[in-house]
Amino acid sequence: MEYILVTGGLGYIGSHVVVELLRQGHNVVILDNCSNSDMAILDVIKSITDCPDDGRLIFHRADIRKGSELAAIFTAYKVSSVIHLAGSSGSEGPPLNYFSNNVSGTITLLSAMKHFGCRRIIYGSSASIYGNALNPVCEQDRVGRGQLSPFARSVLMVEQILQEQIAADPDWSVSVLRLFDVCGSFAQLPKNINSVLHKLQSTQQIVIYGSEHATPDGTYVRDYIHVADAATAFISSMRVAKGFHIYNIGSGSGISILELLNLFSKINNINISVRFEEPRRYDVPILYACIGKAFNELGWRPQKTINNICAFV
Repeated sequence: MEYILVTGGLGYIGSHVVVELLRQGHNVVILDNCSNSDMAILDVIKSITDCPDDGRLIFHRADIRKGSELAAIFTAYKVSSVIHLAGSSGSEGPPLNYFSNNVSGTITLLSAMKHFGCRRIIYGSSASIYGNALNPVCEQDRVGRGQLSPFARSVLMVEQILQEQIAADPDWSVSVLRLFDVCGSFAQLPKNINSVLHKLQSTQQIVIYGSEHATPDGTYVRDYIHVADAATAFISSMRVAKGFHIYNIGSGSGISILELLNLFSKINNINISVRFEEPRRYDVPILYACIGKAFNELGWRPQKTINNICAFV
């Protein structure tokens, strides 16, 4: 029996990916150290998918930075592919945490994959590595423009490591999915607590960082993609051939934060409290995706609109 290993499989994006994999008939091993997730999500996944206790879904509490724990998993199960979502995210955390978990953890994971003959990995990267770029950004555009956050630098380093690995061993299949602003959720699966939309749903006051950006209304512009659409992109990427592949996973259009708040207010018939503060150190005025490559090569396109996202559909 072959398995797909999902690192960070109890997390926000990972849990949605696991549900989609099970629905499509795949066998899944979840690896998660539960540092930023809840064991209760495992029961939620089983309930949503009606997954019986027949070995189709396996959970291991493990850390990608510990080679012995990875070796135990690869020894016990025939892992054909890895969907790697165990990285630390955000832009305000301790820099060493990003480099330890994202960079060192990925190196240890790749070493285990090489040792056990698993040569297919789909990596959940971040659009933040584009920096202050011209928009819409395309996969071939130069990354690292301007000042990147420690998180974005760690993600960029992982991409570079993956490129080096495919150059050294062309038998690998490496897909890098540069995720834009992933939001929304399904049933009782985890939510992106850092998303402005989650804060709106929780009726919290919204802080807008900067009112004088070089945008039509002065507030920053972002590309919002529903987590269910992001999950299907990971499954679609499992079919690509050997080589190094990069895909933007976004909606393909940008909306300013003020436009988003006004739309959310109209759809949900609520008033929103807003407070303006100075732009954060690593914020860029505009960031949205060109998604033509994902459609042309994967046959993938988002199914949910910004209206669906605001209505939590």
